Amino acid sequence: MLTAWSAAGVAGPLLISKIKDSTGEYDTALYIIAGMLVVSCVIPLIVRPPAAMEDESGRAHDEARPGTKGDAGPAATGARSA
Repeated sequence: MLTAWSAAGVAGPLLISKIKDSTGEYDTALYIIAGMLVVSCVIPLIVRPPAAMEDESGRAHDEARPGTKGDAGPAATGARSA
């Protein structure tokens, strides 16, 4: 996330300055950035998280990790180690 933020912080002003130099106005650059903003707001509504993969025993990976819902290990039961 920080990489995308940093890239946008560099690319955004460069894009705006190039378009301003070529057209003499900021309008086009701001419309492009507004379009990118709309797309970035819609993408999270469309994209779904990946389905849980199963290991050889048939359990989902989330359940195979210690301390998660499907595990009866010490972290799940609240037992303390000595």
